Amino acid sequence: MTTAAPGTLALGCEGVSKRFGTTQAVRDAALTVARGEILGLVGHNGAGKSTMMRTLAGLVQPDRGTIEVGGERFEHGLDPRRARAHGVRIVQQELALCPVLQVGEAGVLQCPGIATGVRWRQAANRRVAQRIQEIFPGTALAPERSVASLSIGLRQVVEIATALLRGPGERIDCVILDEPTSSLDGESALALYDWLKRAAEREGFGVIVSTHKLDEVFRWHDRVSVMTDGEIVAQRRIAETSREDLVALMQRPADARAAASAASAARHAPAEAPAGAAASPPPAPRAGGIALRDARGHGMHGVTLDVGPGEIVGLGGLEGQGQDAVLEAVAAAARRRLRLGRGRGVRVEGRLAVVSGDRVDEGVFALWSVEHNLSASALRGLGRLGFVSARRERSLAERWLAALRVKGAASDRITSLSGGTQQKVLLARALATTSDVLLLKDPTRGVDEATKLEIYALLERQREAGTAILWYSSESRELQRCDRVHVLQAGRVAATLEGSDADEREIEEQIINASFA
Repeated sequence: MTTAAPGTLALGCEGVSKRFGTTQAVRDAALTVARGEILGLVGHNGAGKSTMMRTLAGLVQPDRGTIEVGGERFEHGLDPRRARAHGVRIVQQELALCPVLQVGEAGVLQCPGIATGVRWRQAANRRVAQRIQEIFPGTALAPERSVASLSIGLRQVVEIATALLRGPGERIDCVILDEPTSSLDGESALALYDWLKRAAEREGFGVIVSTHKLDEVFRWHDRVSVMTDGEIVAQRRIAETSREDLVALMQRPADARAAASAASAARHAPAEAPAGAAASPPPAPRAGGIALRDARGHGMHGVTLDVGPGEIVGLGGLEGQGQDAVLEAVAAAARRRLRLGRGRGVRVEGRLAVVSGDRVDEGVFALWSVEHNLSASALRGLGRLGFVSARRERSLAERWLAALRVKGAASDRITSLSGGTQQKVLLARALATTSDVLLLKDPTRGVDEATKLEIYALLERQREAGTAILWYSSESRELQRCDRVHVLQAGRVAATLEGSDADEREIEEQIINASFA
């Protein structure tokens, strides 16, 4: 356990720079985090936050710069072994658990010191289960479960808990978390921050958190550093800044214009397209719809709901209460691949597209270019006689990349983009199909504030064209944009919230009350 006094340096860096090819990801960056402190790192997608955090954790070697941790200075960066030996732990934005392992085994892979002797498996399971309950009390998760069987929210829980395990003689000086609550429901996010606040002060480690959820920044963080285009452009104490100041600091000039345009649109008023969106094809009139009537099977226990043309209907509730089951049943019905006993009572009218926040498992084709990822669902309309027109495919990609102001070329590999920018490409893939029904599965996970406003504006355009939109979000603020919200509990609709006149806290309170009724 770390015994250094709170307020002393936990981790710091000066003059850190990193270039990937022609892209300057980080430029002359400097920051410090003290023991007992939570430091926020915010910025637009592609600002360099993830590269910065990976560099501090030894996963990326800087081109130049100094890192200081545990009282030692490293002139050319750290490697992962040294970083861990000096008490640095990281949870990356893209989850990296091995799906063939059990939860307890994943803990051993992260921290071999927790499992020794003949009964190593039992020891590991006990330590992992204990850590999960310490950080996320009440989470029902057996360490014998396979990682592949977990929802993305539970995988996030396991990733965080196992990263914070300690073997004999190990210490924790600094915890680095990249979008740690992007897949967590409200209760789990609250539990995580509550534990971080108490543990950082009690055990004397520093915490660096990258997040796009500014409400979390102002509720839990002590200070915040702002990154724009690879540079740290401002550092503020939370008590001395405001949400508006941070948003303004994060934005490039074009971002500021787009955000102002999108924010000026009322919730049901026609939304202005983001900057550059004139290049995107206008949505054609549609008349899609979804109807569930006492739908049962695969996690649903009598779900009834409707989504009509031009409606946005939300799915709320604690994570893992059947929201995924509803979306999967709708997708299966649209593709006419229903199995006996699964998805009964589900009807879908029109063509369907899906946007998932789980980019790794349900989104991008990692070996393909941006262009091929974007056009993957629209190939039928891009050629003749079974042959795809390369010219039409490139034209489609370039129009949508311009519309969403994606930073990068169509020919770039998709994994060269930041996580939030990859999410833009997935949204463009769905909108390019001229679908009648749109399923959104936490689509803004890991997306910055300005980009969220652009996405909201595009969804309003789809609503106006008659698209039926079913939206599951772990952010209560996003549910305000829905015509109504069905709160799910144990595979059933526990409550239906009409309209969105209530503010975010009121909606969250209603969701929690319905979830525990």
